[in-house]
Amino acid sequence: MRILILWASLDQPNLGVRALAVGTRAVAAQVYPDAEIQIQGTVAVTPPCPCSPAVEGC
Repeated sequence: MRILILWASLDQPNLGVRALAVGTRAVAAQVYPDAEIQIQGTVAVTPPCPCSPAVEGC
């Protein structure tokens, strides 16, 4: 059996999301000990600078 946990990440800066991912994986591993468990989430992306490229420090 394969289990996919979506929208969570172990490198997530939000500790609550990270804790939910770890907890969900632990419960799934107890219920289905032979399952292949994967966690896939999103990566935080730094938004582009709203400044003009000509503005120093942007």
